[in-house]
Amino acid sequence: MATFGDRLKILRTENHLTQEELANNFFLNKSSISKYEKNLQLPENNLLREIAKFFDVSLDYLLAISDDRNIITMNKLSSHERAALLIDAKLVEDGYELTESDVNDIVLAAKIVLEQKRHQDK
Repeated sequence: MATFGDRLKILRTENHLTQEELANNFFLNKSSISKYEKNLQLPENNLLREIAKFFDVSLDYLLAISDDRNIITMNKLSSHERAALLIDAKLVEDGYELTESDVNDIVLAAKIVLEQKRHQDK
């Protein structure tokens, strides 16, 4: 199973960077990168985010939680996907846990509201 150190080394070598070159990008010394790649140390959270951003990978990928390198951003999603995520996030934020039945009811309610709106706009 991959580790953070494995992922960091893979990303660094894929980008043709030495440990020193990578370290310079983050105002670190070469030994810090070496320790990270050997899994002797883990960077602080803010540095982890910066490394993920630098290599344009998700934190889950960098931390070897997922094999998916892609970062999903709202602007890459369709309007339907954005709406679904925003609705779900708001409901979860308000303490609701959605069942499949709840999702179907929400879709039905949305259809009713949109139909009413369509008729009002005519």
